Amino acid sequence: MRLLILLGAIAAGVWSQVPAGCRSKLDIVFLLDASYSEGSDNFKKQVQFVENFVNQFNVGPDAAQFSVITFATSVHNEFYLNTYSTVSGVVSGIQKILYRPGATYTDKALSYAQTVSFQPQHGGRPDAEKIVIVLTDGQSSSHANTLYVNYHC
Repeated sequence: MRLLILLGAIAAGVWSQVPAGCRSKLDIVFLLDASYSEGSDNFKKQVQFVENFVNQFNVGPDAAQFSVITFATSVHNEFYLNTYSTVSGVVSGIQKILYRPGATYTDKALSYAQTVSFQPQHGGRPDAEKIVIVLTDGQSSSHANTLYVNYHC
């Protein structure tokens, strides 16, 4: 529910009106679908969406932190939550993301986010809201495994 409210506030352009206490310390991990069915053009749209999204936040150890993972047949960590501490740094990291197509193994990306992305050594903070945003064009290549990982996270 918090994710929908967060996305709604940003989409409506009222993010700046959300009380500061409700928008501090967020650990946000994006999972971007780089599958063949997504295609290069749609993948670029995902990357642009993430860049626009990040530009709505204050970034830093006492504010929002971002991580991006791309997935297809393999999972690629593009950068961790603690890699960049400024908006410009995060945007620079986003602009370096490459399209590496393959099958759509959403389950691998979800599992990686759960087991790796939010760990303290990668910037995960115990007092931050942990949010995963998945951008995909549809069904996983391993539907059963995706459901399993989703329900056991």
